Amino acid sequence: MQASPLMFTDQAQQDVIMVLKFPSNSPVTHVAANTQPGLATPAVITVTANRLFAVNKWHNLPAHQGAVQDQPYQLPVEIDPLIACGTGTHRRQITDLLDQSIQVHSQCFVITSDNRYILVCGFWDKSFRVYSTDTGETTTPRAILTGHDYEITCAAVCAELGLVLSGSQEGPCLIHSMNGDLLRTLEGPENCLKPKLIQASREGHCVIFYENGCFCTFSVNGKLQATVETDDHIRAIQLSRDGQYLLTGGDNGVVVVRRVSDLRQLFAYPGCDAGIRAMALSFDQRCIISGMASGSIVLFYNDFNRWHHEYQTRY
Repeated sequence: MQASPLMFTDQAQQDVIMVLKFPSNSPVTHVAANTQPGLATPAVITVTANRLFAVNKWHNLPAHQGAVQDQPYQLPVEIDPLIACGTGTHRRQITDLLDQSIQVHSQCFVITSDNRYILVCGFWDKSFRVYSTDTGETTTPRAILTGHDYEITCAAVCAELGLVLSGSQEGPCLIHSMNGDLLRTLEGPENCLKPKLIQASREGHCVIFYENGCFCTFSVNGKLQATVETDDHIRAIQLSRDGQYLLTGGDNGVVVVRRVSDLRQLFAYPGCDAGIRAMALSFDQRCIISGMASGSIVLFYNDFNRWHHEYQTRY
């Protein structure tokens, strides 16, 4: 991976930390940022559409050293939080082929919080498979969850609450315990029948994006709290850890920050030169990592307090 010239205007660059390019040019379809202090290997893990994955080492840095007074939210350009070059990166390939009828996307993959394993779905035998990020070899799954009548299109894990959320092609989203018990069904409005993306926060908030372009927010008890429609073909969503903010990205190449309680837009980042396929937040939530259709990853500086304050000022 190598650093790439920024594609943004000078004014917009204050929110862009870095642009990195993968040599394969394959779309980056999944990004996971497990960068919390204390991990044996804090890293950003990326998976491309041709099933290449990379473990990119992350160096936690002190915040805002040398920030410019007139631009208090800008990270100094010499800070380079992602080390992803040469010997510092493990690049491996998931050798098992996915079903040719499956479009590879972000929800086909889950990375465990210790960065040791990748869970992959979309195989011809309808199985989930677990791969070691160190060796690339398969291992044994812990449990099998059932309850859907149709193929599963999206899934998310909330480890803090011990929950697994999943949605199927022609049915509602389900909440399971990690032991396999079916706990609850999440029913959206009548026109929301095909869930495509799902995210859950440790505070129990759940956001689902449906094929018709509608977002829905649910409580962990299954109560529908808010809905909103978008005309962008959304490919990736990410919740803040406290569940108050939602990041979205899609084919128009724009990362949007929304408030979860009512799904109102707070902020939109400068548009990229390619569609967004995947997204993650660093542990300190100060960095948004977006995987691009062009085979790049773009790192944006993030400050939820800033977006909230600017929204309040506008309205």
